[in-house]
Amino acid sequence: MQEALSTKRFGVDQEQFPYLKALNGVQSLACFLWAGLLLLLAGGGSKEGRRGMPPVWAYWKPGVTNSIGPACGFEALKNISYPAQVCAVTHATAATCTAAIAI
Repeated sequence: MQEALSTKRFGVDQEQFPYLKALNGVQSLACFLWAGLLLLLAGGGSKEGRRGMPPVWAYWKPGVTNSIGPACGFEALKNISYPAQVCAVTHATAATCTAAIAI
């Protein structure tokens, strides 16, 4: 959704969506809360965990990192030229494909 809103123009004046940072933050927070709710519903809400699941406390650090990371990346991308972004994505994709083949 964020990519669609950031590239399209809206209204009579063909303006871009002005609140992309807020959208990114709300989107990350919603994903974090939804994942926490699913974890609690699955029975991992106790301190020691249930049904072979690790406790909630094992998930909160990666969850917070996953929520904050995209916002930081979104800010950082504004300072990098488009060709450099394409080059970085291409190299990341190549590394991922190589790792997948090796496994």
